[in-house]
Amino acid sequence: MGNKGICLQGYAMLCARLKRRLLQLANVNRRLAIVIIYSFYRRRHSLQAIRHLPVYGFPLLTLGFMLQIMPVRADVRGRVVWVLDGDTVEIYNGHQRQRVRLMGIDAPEKFQPFGQRSRRALGALISGKTVTAVGKKQDYYGRLLAIIRLNGRDINARQVATGMAWAYRFHNKAQNAGYALLEQQARRKRIGLWAGKQVIEPWRWRMLERQFGLVQWVHSSQ
Repeated sequence: MGNKGICLQGYAMLCARLKRRLLQLANVNRRLAIVIIYSFYRRRHSLQAIRHLPVYGFPLLTLGFMLQIMPVRADVRGRVVWVLDGDTVEIYNGHQRQRVRLMGIDAPEKFQPFGQRSRRALGALISGKTVTAVGKKQDYYGRLLAIIRLNGRDINARQVATGMAWAYRFHNKAQNAGYALLEQQARRKRIGLWAGKQVIEPWRWRMLERQFGLVQWVHSSQ
């Protein structure tokens, strides 16, 4: 693929991401979203003279930067309609679905040992129930990073406390000190995934999957 093809592919990915961000922005401030879209289309014709860039290049990059620094919608309240795994759900607020990644925790992957038990445990807590997702940032996949609360109860913390997830770590340091303490207590009690002898961290599992493909791992508690 030549440089032109790579650029067009990159812009297509950026367009898809901008579309998602504009939809989220429209829920928060519809007038601001309209102004941004209008400004973009006003400038597109003036950029045709820039031969070394595609016609949409500059406005897309500018808009991408603007939307990247804008906060996404916070405090999403709705019904949990899908539990994907032990740390990811979808919430329906009456208008649209919002995929939410439980912030500060890391549950076993779907096909990882104990992954299905972690998913079922989260489903038993909140599936079909009305919850509040409190968060302001998104991850690389466009999921809202949030703390899920049910009647004021921190569901993220519950997953860690019952041994259904790890406290999320970045450079080997727990993102949430409170969750790290709950993980230590679950380890000492040997509950949940800590009851087994073969425990592999989800971030290590993902690394092995990227390097060697699907990992075959026998786990007595699966």
